Amino acid sequence: MPSIEPVNQVMELIKQTREKFHGQLSPEELVSLSTLEKSLEQCRPLFERPLPETVLIPDDEEEPEGRVTGPFSRLAKGGVIYGEDAEVFMPEIWVRKLGVEQGDWLAADPLGTLHDSMLYEFTVLERHNQKDKCKRVAIIAPLLYHAGEWMVFSEEEQTTLTLNPREVRSLGLQEGDLIEVAYLEGDIARARIAWKFEEQTLEERAEAKTRQAEKPRPTVDVADPLLSGRRVLVVGADLYKESFRRMFERRGACLIWESGFQGGLGKNIESKVRGTDIVVIVTEMMSHRLPDVEAMCRRHKKPYVYAPSKVPPGPFGRYRKNFVPYRPKNVKHKRSSQSCCSFSL
Repeated sequence: MPSIEPVNQVMELIKQTREKFHGQLSPEELVSLSTLEKSLEQCRPLFERPLPETVLIPDDEEEPEGRVTGPFSRLAKGGVIYGEDAEVFMPEIWVRKLGVEQGDWLAADPLGTLHDSMLYEFTVLERHNQKDKCKRVAIIAPLLYHAGEWMVFSEEEQTTLTLNPREVRSLGLQEGDLIEVAYLEGDIARARIAWKFEEQTLEERAEAKTRQAEKPRPTVDVADPLLSGRRVLVVGADLYKESFRRMFERRGACLIWESGFQGGLGKNIESKVRGTDIVVIVTEMMSHRLPDVEAMCRRHKKPYVYAPSKVPPGPFGRYRKNFVPYRPKNVKHKRSSQSCCSFSL
């Protein structure tokens, strides 16, 4: 059920205004207060009515242009989505963030180019319940340096893997770093450094995995390189706060919300604007007394978009235009397994 609190706050403010300025208000001002009070009373049933269960709608009614869909195949580092006419490489960072496994059905939507590389938004369309046999072998061990060579030792396999020194340097690794080295069965000579862990020992890594498993986290099933890890402030949309929250959190973003009925100087809003990455202003659900959020964004050099729609999908196209310098109208894919994002891992 939507919160009735903003309506009660405005009603209380009207009451305080009448009491504080009793005998000082002009007839026109009294009429304006009465009109506003009457409008709020008429809106009250809307706030007291439960929201329909299906508030959240799909991102797009039609399939996005240039979309590639198909099964996911794991590589030593990252993986490939095999579409009917194209293949798209998925970087390791998104494989891990979405928990993608061999055989999952994914979609890759082109967002545009950044530093001469194509950016994609990856979406998990269907988790593959029956686990396909994955030929990927992974070893987690500290990075060693001996006799001029970089290597890892696998206690399970009782074997030492020599690593490419250029790969070690490009990732900024140091001796003792806990890393994951992976290769496909039968191709150990092409082992890759797939990941560097924050933890320094296998024991710390095991404890961290246990803590992560115990801690409930929002379901992230869309890998959006423009939204993931960002703080998004939504101003307005009082009736649809949770719908916006789900839409942003499934992309790995952190939603910060501010009521569209706040009045006054707006110090609370400005502090939130200052600490966010992008601001979404929902124009259909805000009071005319709301402080000038746009001016705050310009003052603190924060990108902002207007979302006239009361449901979340509207802002995403505008958001991407703010962060991607070029969004191609006609995207042609080449069969390539090269990285489409500028991430090192």
